[in-house]
Amino acid sequence: MRRILVLLSGSVALSVVTGCGFGIAGAGWDSDSSVLEAMRYWTRLGEGVSVVATSAPRGQSQQHVGSRLSEFPNFTRLDDGEQRTIETCELEFSHQRFTMRKGEVHLIDVQLPSIFYMHGLEVGSDEVAGRRIWVISSHSRATTGLVFVGIYGENGEILFDAVLRSGEVWDIQETERGIAILGADSKSEVVLPEVR
Repeated sequence: MRRILVLLSGSVALSVVTGCGFGIAGAGWDSDSSVLEAMRYWTRLGEGVSVVATSAPRGQSQQHVGSRLSEFPNFTRLDDGEQRTIETCELEFSHQRFTMRKGEVHLIDVQLPSIFYMHGLEVGSDEVAGRRIWVISSHSRATTGLVFVGIYGENGEILFDAVLRSGEVWDIQETERGIAILGADSKSEVVLPEVR
């Protein structure tokens, strides 16, 4: 009898807590159609770009949720509806759409799948493999477990963008040849073509 009362009182307490908005952040669920939309997002590779995927020993990298690009010299976070200027470029993130302009010229205009509404967008920029690049990343709620990663040239050309599983994107780092996307037990290096 005591067990039943304890279980009932625990269920009531949990219902009251979650019903009042005190749930665990990110612990809700995205609709099946939203997840399907994200999973159908085509991985796009720019001309001459390749991806070299390898397995790596577990523990090779630390998980950096919300700060995957923080080691880039020009790094910022944009919340929904926020605008910011970096290196003479105006950045804006609004309703899963990221735009970057220089003056009146739109360089980048990317619509992320709808599941990336919950968290802001990370933006990093640096000189990599002989060229200026911009990298963006956003993650879905924890229960969906997806990450958007985009790599673009300074004139807005798509070098790489994709929706990946969160276990594949613990950290994003620069390499001599491009960008490494480090996962729990994997490494995908986005190799950029040489600038001539």
